[in-house]
Amino acid sequence: MTTSHFAGAVVSFGSDPTQYNPDAGPSMFVGGQGLMDPREFYAYTPGRSSGTSGIYASSPLLVMSLTGAVNVAANLDSIAADQVPVAGTAMTLNGTGTGVTLASSLVSAATGQTVTGVAAIGGVTAWVTFGANRWLDPRTTMTRTINIDSVGDDSGATFVVAGYDLYGYPMSETITGANATTAVGIKAFKYVESVTPAGTLSGSNASVGISLVTGLPIYSPQREFLAVYQNASGTPVAAGTYVAGVTTDPATATTGDVRGRYTPTAAQTLVVYQTIPVWNISATTTTGLFGIAQYAG
Repeated sequence: MTTSHFAGAVVSFGSDPTQYNPDAGPSMFVGGQGLMDPREFYAYTPGRSSGTSGIYASSPLLVMSLTGAVNVAANLDSIAADQVPVAGTAMTLNGTGTGVTLASSLVSAATGQTVTGVAAIGGVTAWVTFGANRWLDPRTTMTRTINIDSVGDDSGATFVVAGYDLYGYPMSETITGANATTAVGIKAFKYVESVTPAGTLSGSNASVGISLVTGLPIYSPQREFLAVYQNASGTPVAAGTYVAGVTTDPATATTGDVRGRYTPTAAQTLVVYQTIPVWNISATTTTGLFGIAQYAG
């Protein structure tokens, strides 16, 4: 496909004075937008064999906004309350529901089918609509890694967590059990569909909850491209623990989160902005905006 070109200026308006536009809303551009270098050697010239050069405009994107209420704290039983796990049998998702909406549903992005009976962390993903178009609502983008709390010695066992990410794509993680303490996963889930133990179990109770580790909605290659505001401080904070998105391709049951993780110092209001480096959207990269493909099991 050749480059489309026209002489500016460009004006975008919501509706014609004589006809209402039901899809009026913000504009979307598949590769973002940038500033063309206007000098003769770099600028666009119809018919020339070389491409056009420019500088990528990457304003920070508001990707998470948990300002309406205090960010939910880590817990051990919001997804599945204490029960004796049985190898090969999925645990009952009968937790307290703290920070989690039990018996929820979503539409799988892989199949287009509705999936029911899942635990939605931070509630279901929501969208702000403009006619037929929609934009991700940053107030609903919270994801968390999973806690597996064992009363006995489950270090010889594993727990396979199956569910979906923020965008409805299936994902799976295998978490090794702990000895009378809590095992913490490294993949951030939005929806948990099942938790199935395997291996040598202690025969004592175990439960499933969420940690304080929060997943990032856009692939993050390094901390400098992440701005976090906590407790309406007015300035970005450096405190907290950051882990970049894992680029091991293909992902496996034990590799980390494909987009990256951030752990605040405590449960609190949280606003997160991400800046997109131009190399993340190139066709030559495997990460793109959303990281490599999730491991689905």
